[in-house]
Amino acid sequence: MGLERMSVGRMLLLMGASFLLPIALSSALLTRNLTQDISLAQLEAAGLRYQRPLVELQVGLVKYAALSREQTAAGLREASGTVDAS
Repeated sequence: MGLERMSVGRMLLLMGASFLLPIALSSALLTRNLTQDISLAQLEAAGLRYQRPLVELQVGLVKYAALSREQTAAGLREASGTVDAS
């Protein structure tokens, strides 16, 4: 069946389908990519919620270590002063 023997309605239908098929395929791929991007963003947000308390803990540990070193140094100075005085 050649194009010259097709009715006008069928030709219009064929042309419409030839335009709609790539548009539908592109839309499906775009939707899939957007869904993946949204999922990735949700995972990143969950990771940040998990990481925030860990960062606060790490900062606290660094402060604790600094204070501990200061206390140890002060204690050693005090002990050496006591030894020197006797």
